[in-house]
Amino acid sequence: MSGVQPTRRTILAASAAAAAANLLPEHLAAAPDAIKGVTAMTDAIRPFRINVPDETLVDLRRCIRATRWLEPETVTDESQGVQLAILQEVAPCWQADYDWRKCDEKLSPPPQFMTEIDGLGIHLIFVRSTQDYTLPLIVTHGWPSCFIEQLKIVDPLTNPTAHDASASDAFHLAILSLPGHGISAKPSTAGWRSGRIVRARLRVARRVSLSPTSSSIDEVPATRN
Repeated sequence: MSGVQPTRRTILAASAAAAAANLLPEHLAAAPDAIKGVTAMTDAIRPFRINVPDETLVDLRRCIRATRWLEPETVTDESQGVQLAILQEVAPCWQADYDWRKCDEKLSPPPQFMTEIDGLGIHLIFVRSTQDYTLPLIVTHGWPSCFIEQLKIVDPLTNPTAHDASASDAFHLAILSLPGHGISAKPSTAGWRSGRIVRARLRVARRVSLSPTSSSIDEVPATRN
């Protein structure tokens, strides 16, 4: 055996490749070039910035204030879903206390983009590392969640030397929002299961290698179909 110890970078790269191969249909897993036939028209990645209008926030608070609560659950645990008492406790926070503009400030720094896969808008954050010989890494959230939870890993993975790690642990990082979650568009038809989502991630991975830099981000209103 070699005396070279694997880094987190090599372990993650090998694991990601194995996972993708297992989820892909056999003909694509055996022939990666089969997924390269996308045209320049569908390869576009456009800069995106979250910009929630004030009137949207006002309307959200109005809707929360006008909520017609259902009757309480018939059990004492969460087996029937989120309990009524919890919802009624959280609602006033969203209505009056939560400051969305603080979230805006948190979301503004990382470069964000939109791209279209099979007619569906997919939102992503893409940050290039300044380190040499860097591998790309795709990160996505689970359900129910969104990309905001991944923001804390951006700098450690793209700038590891600032976090007491080795330069060899650096990645070009793409954080994708699942269809129907966060800023990504909601599918209008069935069929977006795990295998299709994995194939979409691979197509996005090819596109981000040519994506614009954060300095070219334009102001684009946040919309969700």
